[in-house]
Amino acid sequence: MKMVLHGDDLQAILDDIARMVEQLAPQALCSVLLLSEDGEHFIRSAAPSLPSSFHQAILQLTVDPATGSCGAAAYRREPVITADTASDPLWRNYQSLSVPHGLAACCSRPFFGRSGQVLGTVAIYHRVPGAPDKFDMQMLAAAADLAGVAVTAYIAERQIRDLSSYDALTGLPNRDRFRQLLEEELRQARRRGQAAGLLCIDLDRFRLVNESLGQKAGDAVLRQTARRLRQVAGATDETARLGADEFVVLVRNPSSLESLRSMARELALALAEPVEVDLRVFRQTASIGLCLFPDDGDDAQALMRGADLAMSQAKAQGGNAVCHYAADMLAASVQRLALRADLPGAAQRNELRLLYQPKLDLRSGEVTGAEALVRWAHPHYGVLSPAMFIPIAETSGDIMHIGNWVMHEACRQMAAWRAAGQTVLPVAINLSARQFADPALAANIESALRHYELDGELLELEVTESLVIEDPARAMKILSALQAIGVRIAVDDFGTGYSSLAQLKRFPVDSLKIDRSFVQDIPGEPNDAAIVKAIIAMGHALNLKVIAEGVETADQLNFLQRHDCDAIQGYYLSQPLSVDQLRDFMQRHHAASLIWRPA
Repeated sequence: MKMVLHGDDLQAILDDIARMVEQLAPQALCSVLLLSEDGEHFIRSAAPSLPSSFHQAILQLTVDPATGSCGAAAYRREPVITADTASDPLWRNYQSLSVPHGLAACCSRPFFGRSGQVLGTVAIYHRVPGAPDKFDMQMLAAAADLAGVAVTAYIAERQIRDLSSYDALTGLPNRDRFRQLLEEELRQARRRGQAAGLLCIDLDRFRLVNESLGQKAGDAVLRQTARRLRQVAGATDETARLGADEFVVLVRNPSSLESLRSMARELALALAEPVEVDLRVFRQTASIGLCLFPDDGDDAQALMRGADLAMSQAKAQGGNAVCHYAADMLAASVQRLALRADLPGAAQRNELRLLYQPKLDLRSGEVTGAEALVRWAHPHYGVLSPAMFIPIAETSGDIMHIGNWVMHEACRQMAAWRAAGQTVLPVAINLSARQFADPALAANIESALRHYELDGELLELEVTESLVIEDPARAMKILSALQAIGVRIAVDDFGTGYSSLAQLKRFPVDSLKIDRSFVQDIPGEPNDAAIVKAIIAMGHALNLKVIAEGVETADQLNFLQRHDCDAIQGYYLSQPLSVDQLRDFMQRHHAASLIWRPA
């Protein structure tokens, strides 16, 4: 008991229990056997007076009603007495164990844990046949009690150790444990002259899962993420959860940087597979940063920092991306921290600007609308594109303030055009995922339209395809509420979200915007050309207007017009313009459109 209280080695304690029994009964031999966690076989033995060959043989035994005295005792959960191993049916298949070691009789007793589970058995062997006497049974009971206390204390200590080293939700190593594993792997890699790879994985917009579906759903997504990472990483590589929605994979001895990239892409594809939570199906993408030892860092701290910086770069690109660490990322990280600190209040300081990119109707040749695109006129870094600060705003929560500012500024500008007697162009604005999840979204938009005395059809709201199909039931409710106030709905980045025709026809939308990734290589790339034609046909079959974005060449324009695309936007027509530039553009285009039509 003193050894148990002092936390001595479990094997030493069990060996001492067996020796105690043998000292009290000099004619007896004692063994203590421990069961596996599933209770199906023995995994450890303490039998100091029996030869090692007996130990090895015992550990091959399974727990069932006919596996010797110990196997039967563990199975029956009660003492089992064998007066003669040579004739008892329990030992029929185990004569090779008893005869060579002169074990003629055996009495085995199970011992239990706090919840009543069988932890193992204690057995007394004699070299002559016969039933155990009362003293033997008393010793056996006392030894079983001591073994139960020792093993229970060991399990409790291990559980406490696991709690401090492993994540309770996913069962993965936590940050502290992973650092230990990484440092040990790097020591081995240096000694062997091998490489090591680190993949830092952060789930994109995971906070929205908790906010819209609840923590229970978020926990289910995290467990599913852990399972998928383990499946891809396999048994040789180490997966851990660093905290919140951030995971990491240690890749042991990757053959090359390209193999590390390949594994990162495989992880990204696995995580992007549809996730079902509470009968709702959605896609959860991830941003992945990779770092290679020793090329990108020669110690654990440098590797983890590099992989984290690369992951932040992937997230800054809009997420669902893989980035390799580069030395200049540290400066970019410092800039992101500065931008994050300056972002609150940017609208109040009058630092945000709206630019407008015209949309051209391919049938009439007229400009029929514009998309509002926000810029940040930062006092130190100059005019920043949305790619520089919108991902930061999404993670910090400032996206709600920016989104509301964009909506009101677009409405204010349309009202200003009307007051000046100019043509009022319908304006499209992008809705962020946080805005889309806001229960007050429809009410806020209706209030803005009423404040500026605008018809709802002058405002078009663009939502990404992936955002719509993440939770179709919720999306239907939100889109129906928006449709009820008269605004138009466009599905942005169409073709990237894997939605089906059956899904699309359910939603109250007015137009589809073909993602620029499919437009940039047409007409030369056959697969992209086929996709674009299919999207146009699909949209028209559902009576939807189809708009191609990112049009930059005459060949792209001609292809889209030949295949009946309704409208385009992109640098071939115009870059995003200020209000004054847009006015001049409209005047020039109106004059030109009297004599020009797209070819």
